[in-house]
Amino acid sequence: MPYVVLTSDAPELPITANGSGAGTEVIAAPGVSTHLRIKIGSMHNRAAAENIVSLREGAAGTIRFTANLAADGGGSLLDFGRGWDLPENTALVADIGAASVDVNITEYVIVGDVAPGPTPP
Repeated sequence: MPYVVLTSDAPELPITANGSGAGTEVIAAPGVSTHLRIKIGSMHNRAAAENIVSLREGAAGTIRFTANLAADGGGSLLDFGRGWDLPENTALVADIGAASVDVNITEYVIVGDVAPGPTPP
């Protein structure tokens, strides 16, 4: 069944997660009948060695973005334009190669998913 997406497009407060391994939760799942729309962010490597970081839909979901971060502060900017919509009630998770990385999401929205009503006559 298709869904109608309702949102005020009012962004949530920026969030930073620091991690050093697979399965680092960046933003928790927002709840039933809602999903995350990721718009803008960045990743920064704190380690002395380069690091590969991937963003995925949930702990075992599809990888949608991967960056190779240079050592000692190498980074990557994320701009998903109109937004990357994660599946309903799914967390944003980072898989971080082996060292300490900050994942900053500076603009995201929690979107309410509402089942469509009856078709008008």
